Amino acid sequence: MKIKNGFTLAEVLVCLSVIAVMYAIMIPILAKNSPKEQKVLLRKSYNTIEKVVYSMINDDKIYPDIDLGFAKSAATVDSAAAGADKFCYYFIDAINTVSEDFSTCSAKTSDGVAWKIENIKFNNANGTVYTGYSTKITADVNGDREPNCEYNSVSCTEPDKFHVLVRYDGKIQLSDTYMSNLLQSPTENK
Repeated sequence: MKIKNGFTLAEVLVCLSVIAVMYAIMIPILAKNSPKEQKVLLRKSYNTIEKVVYSMINDDKIYPDIDLGFAKSAATVDSAAAGADKFCYYFIDAINTVSEDFSTCSAKTSDGVAWKIENIKFNNANGTVYTGYSTKITADVNGDREPNCEYNSVSCTEPDKFHVLVRYDGKIQLSDTYMSNLLQSPTENK
C-alpha cells in the first residue's frame, strides 16, 4: 500500500473554516481595543512639550537662572533670540520640524503635528500689562485635517487640538479636563 504525504482537501477546508471563525470573533475585539490615532498623538504631543520644557529648564546655557520669565530672559551665546522669542526659538529647534516660521512662532513636525507658540499678556489689578508670565503652546495633532477643534462637550467630543500654558517657572498647565482625563488614564481607548 502506498502512503500519501500531505493533507486532504477536506482537512484543509476544515482548518481554514476554523481560522475564519476565530478571525471573525477576534476582529471586533481587537478593533475595539486599539487606541484611536488622535488620542495617541495627543499624548505624544503633550509628552513632547514636557520633555522640551524640562530640557530647557535644565540647560544652564539657555536659562541659567531657572526662570523662564520669557519677556525678560536674555539672549544666549548660540542664539540672538531673547525674551518670548527665545522660548519660541529653542522650543521649535528642539522638536523634529519639517517646516518652521519663526516670525509667527509656528512649526510643523514630521508626524504631522502643527505647533503654535504665543506669549500671553495679562493685566493686574492696577491695570499694568504683564507679558511673559506664561506662554501658550497649541498643538493640532493632525495638521490641516478635520475636525480642527479643541474639546467642547457639545460641539467637539473628539478633539485633535489642545493647548497648554507653560508658566515662567516651567510648570505646565493643561487647557481642559479632557486632556487631564486622557493623560491620567493612558489605557483609555474609547
